[in-house]
Amino acid sequence: MASVGREYIRRHAGWIIFVLAVLARLWAIAPDLPDIYHSDEPHHLNIAARFSTGDLNPHDFKYPTLWSYSLAGALGLLYGTGRLTGLVDSTEEFGRLFVNNPAIFYFLARLTALSVGSLAALIFFRFMRRFYGLRPALAGGLMIALAPFFVLHGRQATPYALLIFCVALAMDRFHVYIHDHNSSGYYWGSFFTGLAASAYYLAAPLVLWCLVMPLFNRRPLLRTIKMIIFGAVLAGAGFFVGTPYSLLDFPHFWADLRGMKEVQNLAGSADLVNALMITAAAAAKNLAHFLDSWGLGMILIALCFIVDQTKKGAIRLLAWLSPLALLLPLVAAAHYGKEDRYLAAVFPPLVLAASLGFSKTAEFLKSRVGLPPVFMWLLIFLPLARETAGLSVIRADTRTLAKNWLKANAEPSAKIFVTDPYYCPQLKMAARQAQRLWQRTKASGHPREHYYRLMYQGHSGGGYEIYYFRRTALEAQDIPRRTELSYQGQDWIDPETEGLAAFRKRDIRFAVLCGASVAARQDSGWLKKLQDRCPLRASFEPEKNSVAGPRVAIFELSGQCGF
Repeated sequence: MASVGREYIRRHAGWIIFVLAVLARLWAIAPDLPDIYHSDEPHHLNIAARFSTGDLNPHDFKYPTLWSYSLAGALGLLYGTGRLTGLVDSTEEFGRLFVNNPAIFYFLARLTALSVGSLAALIFFRFMRRFYGLRPALAGGLMIALAPFFVLHGRQATPYALLIFCVALAMDRFHVYIHDHNSSGYYWGSFFTGLAASAYYLAAPLVLWCLVMPLFNRRPLLRTIKMIIFGAVLAGAGFFVGTPYSLLDFPHFWADLRGMKEVQNLAGSADLVNALMITAAAAAKNLAHFLDSWGLGMILIALCFIVDQTKKGAIRLLAWLSPLALLLPLVAAAHYGKEDRYLAAVFPPLVLAASLGFSKTAEFLKSRVGLPPVFMWLLIFLPLARETAGLSVIRADTRTLAKNWLKANAEPSAKIFVTDPYYCPQLKMAARQAQRLWQRTKASGHPREHYYRLMYQGHSGGGYEIYYFRRTALEAQDIPRRTELSYQGQDWIDPETEGLAAFRKRDIRFAVLCGASVAARQDSGWLKKLQDRCPLRASFEPEKNSVAGPRVAIFELSGQCGF
């Protein structure tokens, strides 16, 4: 019976890994909906929805556009299903649903990420099994399927799951070239590296694979040079397929890239050396924890180089890891090191090295010490599974608790000051404010005019007048031009320049304080006065294992404030 079970696993291991990946991502995929607590999700989905107007130019290149085009395809399928079933009658009605009841759209976008992320685990397993054997394939496939990073970003409507999918395709094709001496594998691998960069800019260092992979198959020098040049061209073609308007609207694309560089310069302008050291240290930490917080991934990679004494194997592994030589200084110089997602492009080759380290170490321990391989499986995958399970615990969120408090205590159409659109509660806008912003953006030709028109025409009642805190481009982590354009389409308050009189002038009833912009302004005069003079009506704190989210404080701006 045991042998039958082992044979079943051998035959169907890839699909078992795929199902595990789906289940790990599907659980807790939408506990925050209809609120959206990941700040990048609305950006991609709004651009995808904008394509429905017929204009395929994103007019915004903060991110490359492959993911937005993918989401546009998913939205098109949803619209077609709605028309066939009679749930929607027109694109106009579909747009009103998107603006006023977005939960189903975000759920669909997250399912799209889940699908490509789970397929990445299957692709990874299959090429690992073909070229390295079952044990490293099982280890690598399970790492992609179950490791916390891949699970977390595999259930968010952000481009990282698609990035991992494209990188897995590139690695698969490059392996075909190296092991089967098939030139088409190299060319397809080059194309997919470019496609990965069109999912996420920081995948660009993967182009190094186009340079080093031809060196593993001995060919005449001139032919190798031609192959490398053609591979680089195909990598560029892959990028332009996913982000075509980087060519078709190059001035806009270049201006946005320069704008992002300007934000990076602001991040390090105070003390460049200190900023570089901090971000480099954070990048190193995230690299060490690419599988889990235990650092087991890097231990396995080190063991791979120690146990595998062959020079050829070590050189090949170094070739797969070569993009790190470009990515790490790029991430540090751009002050991006604090987030693990900025290193996502190199995580699959790191998983390749870790899975080989796992397999070789298990084999070494069995032959030299007599330790059964099950010991290694338990040592590696029990902590990994435990950490991933912790991500899937559905907990209350401080922002949802604060939103419910406002529903119970703030009258409809009350004016509320909010310091951050995502770290604070997601509040519904009142119809009269939506109408006012529609008229204002229509008069100025602002791109949000269509959005506010749909919001007003499909409004179901209730809501508040929301005034946002005017953050800097650095605080918003956005291009200065985009930041300014965004505030032109909002009602906002800048207490740094107007003081507390700005709240009295606009008759603000409640101030909701949360997010990094508040933490960075604890010494600001207006904030100190507001916290000292105005009554604190509610405060919601994160609690380990029970309440997630940031600290949210709600102050009532009444006559007691004295301003």
